[in-house]
Amino acid sequence: MSEENVEIVRRCYAALDRRDWESLWHEAHPDFELRTQLRGSHLGTDEAQAFIEDAFTAFDSWEVVPERFFESDDLIETFPQREKALEAAGLSE
Repeated sequence: MSEENVEIVRRCYAALDRRDWESLWHEAHPDFELRTQLRGSHLGTDEAQAFIEDAFTAFDSWEVVPERFFESDDLIETFPQREKALEAAGLSE
């Protein structure tokens, strides 16, 4: 993944941590789709934001810190388990 793309993703995660929705969705394509393993797909920023807000309502605070970045075209997908994420990327522990 290019350093430019990594920086975009880092900025998005920082905005997510602050719940700064405007900054988070600033770079999003209008047809943006968030795919999750447990709760299906969410088309557009409104659906994705509703999913994120709902998923994290049980927590007083939360921070999402990615461990690694993988090239995956323009896909954005979440995985509930590290092993599943590595498998999807064609990697192992």
